[in-house]
Amino acid sequence: MNVNGTIGIPVPPYRVNQALHDPAILQAMLPACDGVEPLGPGRFRARIARKLGLLTLRVEPDIVLVPTPDGAGLEMSVAASSRVVGSFAARIVLTLRPEQAGTRLSWDGDLVTTGLAQRLLAERQDQIQSRVAGLFQTLRAQLTVGSA
Repeated sequence: MNVNGTIGIPVPPYRVNQALHDPAILQAMLPACDGVEPLGPGRFRARIARKLGLLTLRVEPDIVLVPTPDGAGLEMSVAASSRVVGSFAARIVLTLRPEQAGTRLSWDGDLVTTGLAQRLLAERQDQIQSRVAGLFQTLRAQLTVGSA
């Protein structure tokens, strides 16, 4: 499943890059996340717990951020698996372009799911696009509050 979009963020690209490496901002971006642990440069592990009825589903996705070869952004990889839910993997290229009002952040990538996750998400492309956009809207909100 492909995800893509663009958003303006009113701070320079280097600040967006710094924010994407900040565990507190990553935690704010991820729904139902109760913590992000740094594992090394550009590597993190998140803790996500979502209550579904009587069950609480827990996953700990690994997040890896690597500069793109052209230096204009980052490649973000996110991977998690659960015996109950299946697996989720995303590879998203983030492009950070300077513009007059700050940064134009564009994303383009693919999500791959298996098991129950695949069945739950298969027919929800519009919702997935909206949720991914929401992650970056949260990033913009975090940076806007931080720059005020």
